[in-house]
Amino acid sequence: MKRMSLLVLVLALLSAGVLAGAAVAIQQEGNRVTVEAETLAGDPSAAEGLELSLPIYCQNAMLWDMTVPAARPEDTAARFACSSFGLRNAQFNLFSLFDPYPMVRSVTVDPEPLRVYIGSSSSSAHSLNSNSQWQEAVQLVADETDPGETHTQQVNLAEIYDARPMQVYVHGNGIWFDPLGQVFEDYFSIPFPQDYQANITIEKDGDGDVTDVDIEADQRYGLECSYDTVEMDDSILFILKVQYFSWIDGHEWTADGSAIPGGWGVYRLTTNEDNTDGKLETLFSLPEGSVARRFWASQDHSALFLLTEEESVLRLRVFDENMNLLYTVDLLPLGPEASFYDLVQGEDFFAAIVADEDRYRFAVVARENGAWITALSADTLTQEQLGYPFYSRDGIEANVLGVDYAQGRLAVCATNFDLEPGFYLSVYDQDGLAYLGRYSSSLHPVGQKPLLKNGIGMEFGEVPFDTLSPSICWQSTSEEGGAP
Repeated sequence: MKRMSLLVLVLALLSAGVLAGAAVAIQQEGNRVTVEAETLAGDPSAAEGLELSLPIYCQNAMLWDMTVPAARPEDTAARFACSSFGLRNAQFNLFSLFDPYPMVRSVTVDPEPLRVYIGSSSSSAHSLNSNSQWQEAVQLVADETDPGETHTQQVNLAEIYDARPMQVYVHGNGIWFDPLGQVFEDYFSIPFPQDYQANITIEKDGDGDVTDVDIEADQRYGLECSYDTVEMDDSILFILKVQYFSWIDGHEWTADGSAIPGGWGVYRLTTNEDNTDGKLETLFSLPEGSVARRFWASQDHSALFLLTEEESVLRLRVFDENMNLLYTVDLLPLGPEASFYDLVQGEDFFAAIVADEDRYRFAVVARENGAWITALSADTLTQEQLGYPFYSRDGIEANVLGVDYAQGRLAVCATNFDLEPGFYLSVYDQDGLAYLGRYSSSLHPVGQKPLLKNGIGMEFGEVPFDTLSPSICWQSTSEEGGAP
């Protein structure tokens, strides 16, 4: 027995040595990643001073952290780590041969000061008490269901409920503590459409006890509820966006806000010390037909911004810290084929993006001499016409990696299914597209077919490379003017 134990120990030590040696070899090879850039339009010197940081992982086991000087990709610095136990779980892995996750930047996310939920009427449960929001409607069908039977009935929720139930959580109260829900329901009285029909199915056992409850929402009225918040010293400012959409034809429209004091707009929530009670008020009312898209503050909270869609334009309103309107500016045109796509915020700038029929448009607003001004407008039409589309409108085959602006130049980095882990980089100035480059690495050279996870340990049909929390940043000002 002692000999056997000794043999097992020796074999274990030998195995550890082999694995450690393999790990060192893999580590050395992993660091030898190179990046090349192919100029597709313009001059690479337009990207001088721009640096990209791209953490790329593969199969949750290998990680590369690449720092790429955009104008000199041959100077790319790469660090590599791997773990057979999985990078995502590395912090719990006590037996890793070496620290497998040493270089990934930690991202600090502040907790939301306010969370608002308007639940869908779709749900499944095994008792009546599990559907407290829809207790009245469920009980109505349960009363019509005989013991041992399953009964489905269509119920008009607008005839039972005056408004949609809401759940509200304020930071510090805990996820299950909702003392402000009724305050919000009273203020934001959002009615059901008059013809809203929910299908409710009740199943009872032979004793008449409910064993299953299923509620199917009206497919004509899908619901989306979102919000943006700004935490001030003594209150929370926010916008609430409630929209219906049809699962049948995709049509979208804003929910009826006529019962809200002042209608849809910007609101303020003031609470007591323990957040058990609060007061709501409307600070700014949106014009009829306007749809709020984003609401945020500058880093020092000296300016507040409201981005809306109205009158076929993407419109920006700038307020001071007391919500006094300073000025309004139209950023980009909108239309049947042109819709709001995204907003990217930097330290002293933000870029609004609109997806048009044949291009993507950018409007950059930057802080100069204490004032926020429209600094640059650009679009992707040139590169679209060259056959190098930067974005994909389906939202699946493209991924925006980063955006940065400084002193008249906008840099945008993105990848897509065919390029990943490579990427396109565009630099725009006042004259338009100054540089377009296609970057590729030795991880996946240009011309190689997309890698699919169809082998051992791979999920079929997915690209094995993923990019984690990338950044793109103008580093310095060039005396020669080559960089911003």
